[in-house]
Amino acid sequence: MLRGRKLNKKTVYIIIWNILSIYILVSSLSYHNVIAEDITINENSGVSPKDLFLKDPTNPTQVLKAEINQKKDQLVSFSPRVSNDKEFSDALDDERSFWTIQSFNSYPYTYVQITATLLAIGDHTYVYVANSVINNVGKSTAQSKAETYRDEFDDVIYPSDTLYFGSPDGYLGDIDGDPKVTMLLLSLDGGVAGYFDPINEYVDSNSNQREMIYVNYDMSDIQYSFAVIAHEFQHLIHFNHDQDELWFIDEGCSEFATYAAGYWAGNDNLTYFAEDNFANNPIDSLLYWNYDSEGGYDVRIDYGGAYLFIFYLAEKYGFQIIETLVAETANGAQGVENALIDEEIPLTFNDLYLNWITALTIDAPNIEGGLYGFVNLDIQIKVKTEISNVPTESNNELHRYYGIHVTKITSGSDNIFFEISGSDQYAIGFSIAVLDSEGWHINQSISDISTESKLEIIQGKDILRIYVITSLLDPDTPFVDSNDQFGLGPYEYLDLNIYVGNPLSIQNVHSTYEESTWTYIISGVRIYDVNNTELDNTSQIDVFVEFKGSEGFQMIKSLNYSDTDYWNGQFSLQSFSEDTYSVKLFAKNSSAFGRINLADIIVEHIITVEKPSIEISGDYLVITVGASYTQLNGWENFTKYAEVKAVIYDISSSTPADVIDLSYDSGLDKWTSGSYYYANLTYGDYYVSVTFKYGYRTVTSNNSDIFSIETEDTTPPSFTPFPLISTTLAIATLVAVLTLKKRK
Repeated sequence: MLRGRKLNKKTVYIIIWNILSIYILVSSLSYHNVIAEDITINENSGVSPKDLFLKDPTNPTQVLKAEINQKKDQLVSFSPRVSNDKEFSDALDDERSFWTIQSFNSYPYTYVQITATLLAIGDHTYVYVANSVINNVGKSTAQSKAETYRDEFDDVIYPSDTLYFGSPDGYLGDIDGDPKVTMLLLSLDGGVAGYFDPINEYVDSNSNQREMIYVNYDMSDIQYSFAVIAHEFQHLIHFNHDQDELWFIDEGCSEFATYAAGYWAGNDNLTYFAEDNFANNPIDSLLYWNYDSEGGYDVRIDYGGAYLFIFYLAEKYGFQIIETLVAETANGAQGVENALIDEEIPLTFNDLYLNWITALTIDAPNIEGGLYGFVNLDIQIKVKTEISNVPTESNNELHRYYGIHVTKITSGSDNIFFEISGSDQYAIGFSIAVLDSEGWHINQSISDISTESKLEIIQGKDILRIYVITSLLDPDTPFVDSNDQFGLGPYEYLDLNIYVGNPLSIQNVHSTYEESTWTYIISGVRIYDVNNTELDNTSQIDVFVEFKGSEGFQMIKSLNYSDTDYWNGQFSLQSFSEDTYSVKLFAKNSSAFGRINLADIIVEHIITVEKPSIEISGDYLVITVGASYTQLNGWENFTKYAEVKAVIYDISSSTPADVIDLSYDSGLDKWTSGSYYYANLTYGDYYVSVTFKYGYRTVTSNNSDIFSIETEDTTPPSFTPFPLISTTLAIATLVAVLTLKKRK
């Protein structure tokens, strides 16, 4: 079209500007019109939004969260948030169109637009009612309910939910710039009482672009309606801080929101799911959401357990720990542990879990500062096995991963052996609660995974009853992927042996720990029965030593017998992690046992760091260093968790010129910087020192050989981060130059 025409300078500039504008426009398209599809969230897990819908059609919130998480990167990348400087224009009697889900009876969901009228405005909410509802019940009736919901939201729900869970704006921010939350009352089918749709937090074809929740107008129980609002509002807050939190945390917080707002006061602060389902089935895993039973019945147990876990956390450590947990983007147990660290609470997740299951079992809030009971509710979970006749065996007892198994013993004996078969995959968590004439006594531990069996010796004075609470645990912080959290979780069937006995006396113990060789030596041990008769290896007696670390690690080693050293043993502790270990000596046979405490020992290992090597090639240098660690079987953790930093020193000033993180290269079996571009280093001589930090110790290498930077020209190679812009500019400039030249 331009053939034969002469272009002036202004026209050329306009062409250039238009080309750039088109590119910028194409690069900043805000969203795609994506309708929910049945796409697997994780191709390894096989769990899709449709799977979740089929398992529980009445929980659309989590289905919609799954949909968002499978296209979240696309939304975040292409959906800029709405500016916060717009004027708020919602006024009473306004009619607006809202995207809603047409029906919850089938999947995929279909979005439709409905018209609703604003019938109540509060300090924190707009309450819209669907026009179809208004036409059915009349405006005055609809307005009365809207005003009731407004007042309850402003006066109770909003202050309660934001106190415990934080601002509804959260990490994502306020999409519409309006601090008020929209509540849309409409008729919902499929048994759905209310829901939160996270699509509204993004710019999308089906988004209302405002913080909002949907509530079924047709609910007749007003208190239940309020509980639904509190529950769904928590989901809104939580999503805006952490989009893919595990369900036991997210649903636990939403169930707790209903308590915090006061809607379970008439039921002793227990939800129906906690009292009627979880209390009778505490063996269900806390970490997994079980839709696998017929009709998904077991999710009622999960709701109850999740509620009681969050309840315990809030009651013991206050509202701030819950707000910190919601804001923590790490999921599940790791998020809980991070929140404990942030609030400077010296507990691991496993510590917290053992305290929680003890509180659920004995509910004794007047001991140990309230750790082992509830102040604001009364609950006692079902005992799996009750034993009054000892000795006894109980085989094939089901244990689930982070599920609760309780054995109650009422034999009347003050000396009890409790032995449980070990697991080759999981540790066994123990919490033993003894009630005797002097009150409650609590002992907790976590066994080593490799221990074939775990023995606990239980003693007391005029024992009334004993609760032995056991659970399959991870010895470290457990991890469950958000895509794999559905189902029963791992489980095993374990055997229990319980028997009583008389005291044995342990005397003449000689023990030493040789730190340089990690050798523990024990000798001269002599055992006497209740009649002061010495027992030897013909007495069918077992004598063993227990090493228990501060993190719950436990190892049991058996002693031998000789005529000269009596009961004795020599053990290598080189495979033990660095820790302080309490050492106890036990003796037992079928009718008696004894125990004494020996001195604590500290196990340390040797970290040796080689002299780092430096290789220079062109404008890059590579720092490589080897190291060794003496703990047997500890190399994998050492290479994974050691913090390794190289410090480059300028010889002329003896000051650090740069600090570089090194990573372990399994191929080299060394730590390396990779190709480091030394742009920050000027002409001169340098050397490198490498520091390894692991556990509570820091070890530094000898200095490397001196190397020289021989040029001051350290300008990095130029590159254009936006090649299309660069190409477009070049073409446009060429056109302009040729056109102007032609004119001349």
